Amino acid sequence: MSFILFSTQRFREENGEYNSLGIYCCSWAGWIATCFNVSRTLESTEYSCPDFEYFRYDVLEFNQWQEEYVTDEPIYKLNGAVIDFGKRQGDEVLNQFVFEFLSPIISKVKSSVGEPVLLQLLDSTYVKVF
Repeated sequence: MSFILFSTQRFREENGEYNSLGIYCCSWAGWIATCFNVSRTLESTEYSCPDFEYFRYDVLEFNQWQEEYVTDEPIYKLNGAVIDFGKRQGDEVLNQFVFEFLSPIISKVKSSVGEPVLLQLLDSTYVKVF
């Protein structure tokens, strides 16, 4: 959460106010990015972070996520929850795991920033506006 709040603060200092915030994540590559709209709306981006005006403004990388993904039998652990991720299941199983981990965090971010926040996982059906 600190990464996102720091990014919103830095964005405001450098670019002024924004009207929507996007959190874009790739679970298998291990990164989370902030995206911002100033004049565009969420609707005009069709709820797609890559279409935000400031796409991947800041990026936080978790190299160990990608390192684990390329192992023969990846196992992910987040806050005590464990997923034995077999690649044969497809990436959506991992996306769901990460999405469910991030959702409560993004809900708190929404309370702090006030503007709409879009959470989107790369190449996934997991997308939600907070």
